[in-house]
Amino acid sequence: MEKKEMSALPAEVVNDDLLQEVVKATASTVAVPKRDQNALYNKVEASTSEITDKINSLTILTPADADRLAKAKAFVLSTYTDVPEYRPLVVKMASVLNDGQFPTPDSKFWQCKKEAEVHFNQMVGEVFKYERSLVDIEEMDYMIASFDKALNEKLTPVDPMKLSFEVRRLRIKREEYLFSMKRLEKSIKFRIQEVVEWAAIANSVEASCKYDTKDYNAHITENMYKKLKNDVENAGDADTKKMYSSQLATLERLLKERLSQK
Repeated sequence: MEKKEMSALPAEVVNDDLLQEVVKATASTVAVPKRDQNALYNKVEASTSEITDKINSLTILTPADADRLAKAKAFVLSTYTDVPEYRPLVVKMASVLNDGQFPTPDSKFWQCKKEAEVHFNQMVGEVFKYERSLVDIEEMDYMIASFDKALNEKLTPVDPMKLSFEVRRLRIKREEYLFSMKRLEKSIKFRIQEVVEWAAIANSVEASCKYDTKDYNAHITENMYKKLKNDVENAGDADTKKMYSSQLATLERLLKERLSQK
């Protein structure tokens, strides 16, 4: 069930102007009753504070952890350059485009187009995000330089300590942006590879396609018929088999009706 947030008194119940007048008139004469804390809540709060204080005093990271990470540096760097983002070509052909889900060359061809479209659209979004990040980085550089100048030359009316905290936060944010942009760069690279590989697979099956490769609906009926037959034959339980059988029977009826109308 969706949780509803508690709200103030509804607007139709209390007129705001009237409320303000009442507050002014009674502010010095009306006492606000103090509510006692729930005893069980107090115990929970005390235990929670004790636990969090102890957690805050602990240090899990050790010098040994830092040393182990340093030794793994070359391996971690290689994961960025060597590990692909998405499915290898053989997985695309044997797993994604398996004969059970896509029993015809036409269905394989059209699935390639769908996969390529998804990756291209995602890539476009990532390119825009990368470009926005470049602008954000420039803005942060400008702000950091301006704040540093104000601090060094004592030009700011703002508390220098507060301004120095803001500069430190901006520098951390800048480093975070730079790392996120490298992740975007990697994703864009492998999105391109996805589009190229799906295009290559589509080209390899296009010659075997039976129907118009410009009309998506042309191949659907035969593909659905073969897929449903395969689903019925490989159903794992009686209920699943019954479901696919009813769909297959309906499709066969529709096909017979179409033939009878010709």
